Amino acid sequence: MSTEAAPPNHAVSDDAFKANFSRNLARLREAAGLNRAQFARLIGVDKMRITRLESGEHAPGGALLLKIAAALNTTAEALAAEPVAEAAAEGEAKPARSKRRG
Repeated sequence: MSTEAAPPNHAVSDDAFKANFSRNLARLREAAGLNRAQFARLIGVDKMRITRLESGEHAPGGALLLKIAAALNTTAEALAAEPVAEAAAEGEAKPARSKRRG
């Protein structure tokens, strides 16, 4: 019989991740002054994808999560974290502007 304790499970459930992510995404996008269509164009997806992400219907894959984090000048970890107080987060996100083509 082993006396070693099992390491703590720090994994967040899928449901908790979706709930945290959806609230954080909406809050940070709005703080950046972007509507869903503008943000969708910025990261190269359609507006419906943003709607589904913000409603918690879908979770982003790894590459999209990183793209969203970069566009909102935050980290993937912060997007997945339990939401912070709304008042403390105001003005925290400023969108990363894509390079102009042409």
